[in-house]
Amino acid sequence: MDAVEPHWNEIRTFVIDSAQQFRPVPPTAFSTDKNSQFYKEAFLVYETGKNLTEEQRAIASFWDCNPFVMNVKGHVMFATKKISPGGHGINITRLACTMTKADMARSAEAYVRVALSLFDGFVSCWDEKYRSKLVRPETYINQNISEDWAPLLQTPPFPEYTSGHSVISTSAATALTGLFGDNLHLLIPRKLNLEWRHEVSNRSCRHRKKRL
Repeated sequence: MDAVEPHWNEIRTFVIDSAQQFRPVPPTAFSTDKNSQFYKEAFLVYETGKNLTEEQRAIASFWDCNPFVMNVKGHVMFATKKISPGGHGINITRLACTMTKADMARSAEAYVRVALSLFDGFVSCWDEKYRSKLVRPETYINQNISEDWAPLLQTPPFPEYTSGHSVISTSAATALTGLFGDNLHLLIPRKLNLEWRHEVSNRSCRHRKKRL
């Protein structure tokens, strides 16, 4: 399978001056040495994946926005289509507007802010992905730790660093926080019953499982 969208860094951005304006720090240096930092980080992923808690599985499932998941059942292959990462951010924007009873002008501003942050975030993220071309944990772990290990969610066909979900989720959360503040609790109306909250002070997304 060909890598997905290797030329996205050539797309003209809306707000940032270019895909390279906010270049992240380089990823951990690649190494197969068992004493290296890279191996230790991969081993942590391996161990975590084998011992996931119910809450970790629920959070991963909530943020699983792979829009085109391949399924293989014997000789049959088919794709399952789901919400995209961008669509997930837009839906959270809808919830924020609904819960705060935002009028049309404020809602329009929220959608525009989030949409632009998602667009530029993707362009910036993919610029780094195809600069660093970092191997996926699944590939590295299968080759160096355990050939039988598999992640909970399907690995999409593009480089690992930086994390697309992390980049655009933070972009959308920052845009929403700028408009609605940092104390907005959103109850997501999905079967996972997860509460989503953004803390502007440390730019992190925190989840709490909510039993109804």
